[in-house]
Amino acid sequence: MRRFLLEMTKFFGLQSVILGISLMTFFGVPNKHHYLAASQDKKRILEDAPSPRMIIIGDSGGAYGICSPILQERFPDYHVVNMALMAAVGLPSMLAEVHDELRPGDVVIMVLAYQHYDRYVPSWEYFTYLSYRPDMMFTKPLREVPELCQTGYYLFNRAIKGMLRTITKGPHVPRKPPLHREGFNKYGDLVAHYTMTPPGNIDFSMADLTFSRPRYSKAVLKDLNQFNVDAKAKGAQVYLLFPAISTTTWEENGEVIREISDYVVENIDYPILNQPQDVIYPEEDFFDTFYHLTGEAAQRRTTSLAEDLEPYIQP
Repeated sequence: MRRFLLEMTKFFGLQSVILGISLMTFFGVPNKHHYLAASQDKKRILEDAPSPRMIIIGDSGGAYGICSPILQERFPDYHVVNMALMAAVGLPSMLAEVHDELRPGDVVIMVLAYQHYDRYVPSWEYFTYLSYRPDMMFTKPLREVPELCQTGYYLFNRAIKGMLRTITKGPHVPRKPPLHREGFNKYGDLVAHYTMTPPGNIDFSMADLTFSRPRYSKAVLKDLNQFNVDAKAKGAQVYLLFPAISTTTWEENGEVIREISDYVVENIDYPILNQPQDVIYPEEDFFDTFYHLTGEAAQRRTTSLAEDLEPYIQP
């Protein structure tokens, strides 16, 4: 028995060393050019921007599809900060990034993909995000842990690749545009794709869209409403914006989108600036996915947003 315990101690000790090395590699030298490294820049922009601020919260649809200079020009009393980055970050982390930084007079605009209202879309990129924002590690709610565990293997896969990359090429291999840190402007908008030719062959079907988890959806709306309560207590205002989608996406998923939007309208405690039908764009207005607008389309979409926002906020 003693020999068995000794061997088990050695085994788990070795595993702990491997895990420790993996974690040190993963979190120790993240690529400074990575798209998600921009989360550090956005944090700094948010902290440094004078009050009052107009803050965009969202996923990559908000990063690609908001043209902050238009908002800045239309609402010169505010300092625009686009915190939108990627769906894999997860809605709780998106909210947490901004929650404690809110100040009196701030305006928050949430631009959320429809999938956020039904489930967490697990991605190995969440672990990459944590390598740049480890302070967000404990913002993940229990309801999203099962899906996240499905991608836990990436932690070790990424560590091994990271060690090999560091040995052969160094830790900071440049990333290809538009998905790199240098692709953002001073407001936090992704603009690298503005001058690029869309790659084409986009699947507009949005086949993963469902609305079948009422307990999860209820929890999401509870989180959104609580954020609004806390924002009001700090003297800030919150608004919601439905995302831009393509004509094909609407034709194939309109019924589910209506179901989601009706649920949100019925249960949200703060103003919604548009309706899903207001932000349907032709396929040529999308860059590489059904949520990513081209630069020209982002400008038109943001102009419409400014018009929708004006009744609530006088420039």
